[in-house]
Amino acid sequence: MPVTKKVGDEAYSGSIVKKGEMTGVVIATGSNTFFGKTAKLVASAGGKSPAQEAMFKIGNFLIIVAVVLAVIMVASIPVAMPTVFSITLALGALNLSKKKAIVSRLASIEEMAGVDILCSDKTGTLTKNQLTLGDTTLINAKDAQDVIKIGALASRKEDNDPIDNAVIKALKDQSVLADWTMEKFIPFDPVSKRIEAHLINNNTKEELWAIKGAPQVVAKLSSDPDVQKKVLDTTDALAKRGYRALGVAESKDQGKTWTILGVLSMYDPPRDDSKKTIDDCKREGISVKMITGDDTAIAIETAKKLGMGTNIYNATKVFPKNLDPDHVPADLEKLIAQADGFARVFPEHKYAIVKTLQKQGHIVAMTVMGSTMHLL
Repeated sequence: MPVTKKVGDEAYSGSIVKKGEMTGVVIATGSNTFFGKTAKLVASAGGKSPAQEAMFKIGNFLIIVAVVLAVIMVASIPVAMPTVFSITLALGALNLSKKKAIVSRLASIEEMAGVDILCSDKTGTLTKNQLTLGDTTLINAKDAQDVIKIGALASRKEDNDPIDNAVIKALKDQSVLADWTMEKFIPFDPVSKRIEAHLINNNTKEELWAIKGAPQVVAKLSSDPDVQKKVLDTTDALAKRGYRALGVAESKDQGKTWTILGVLSMYDPPRDDSKKTIDDCKREGISVKMITGDDTAIAIETAKKLGMGTNIYNATKVFPKNLDPDHVPADLEKLIAQADGFARVFPEHKYAIVKTLQKQGHIVAMTVMGSTMHLL
């Protein structure tokens, strides 16, 4: 999701500015950037594949046999062996291409056949990477669509904001938006944590102030402690289920008094083929671990829907701050082996997880956003 940056904040190399302008100073380039460190870790994660190691063992064995036989008769090492090996893998790549699979390394064909652990990203791989509105909790509104309508009015479609798009899409009768003219729009900022719009009805000339934003901020607009408690309790309940919450309120007296209409829930739904793919992996004896940067609650909720294990840990809490990915503590190695996944991960966490599993004798595949598979 887009993140608001203030003066003094860092912006990562490779990021895209969604909106706004700011003057910046470059403080790191190349492999010293956050993105560069990730690429550097991946580049250093390479090694001999099991097929290559097997070929080297066979080659060494044949050399010894050839030396022994040379004492008795003329013998030679089959120099065509690497060629035959490459041709076999090339034919495998051809067959995979017919199934719409792209092979970037020939050795990965044999490796993939031996994979026993799949580390999968969540957003865009297991899920659609499309925010969708869930159930709406009514506070003072009588209908969920009334809450969604005010939330849609407190949006600006041309900004193409994911949250705004999800709210507008959930409005069944979008023609009602044409009845209102936006006089003033105050975008979201990290201080107010809300979006506010001042609108006028084209037909009745009625004035309306619409707000959507962080539930705890919207709740404070009400003077009723019971309303505030209901909003906060709803937000906590949604968070435990892995949903994001959005409070919606309206005012018809120029913002002097506000009516809390309800709380919208938002989630990123699983892809249609994710559960079947995971079931197929399990049937083939492959353990699937979710490795995501999202919150733990969201990761667990997604895992439940997909039939995955829910023993998911917050990486920022269980991994030491000064982590050396190549030297993971013994207790953490055990945790990595037993865990069903990790949330709130950074690149060094991913590297440490894969390296630890490899040291334990596993062949590990990792998917990143967009379902690209890397065999490490």
